[in-house]
Amino acid sequence: MKNYLGGEHDDIFGVYPLAFSAEPRAKIHFYGKEPRPGRKIGHVNVTGGAHELEQLRHIAANAASILRDGRPL
Repeated sequence: MKNYLGGEHDDIFGVYPLAFSAEPRAKIHFYGKEPRPGRKIGHVNVTGGAHELEQLRHIAANAASILRDGRPL
């Protein structure tokens, strides 16, 4: 799980397609809060095996980066 905070990009829903296409294994949960810099507004879950841990962390972080800043890591 990777939390995502409000950041440079206020149009969270506008970047959902990019986040989903870049990281199809990511499950994105939005809390319905208005985005503000530094405010926790959701999280990303990714599931898999223990042997994939580093890859799973990267997937979650990349999806959160897209949602927060409108661009991948």
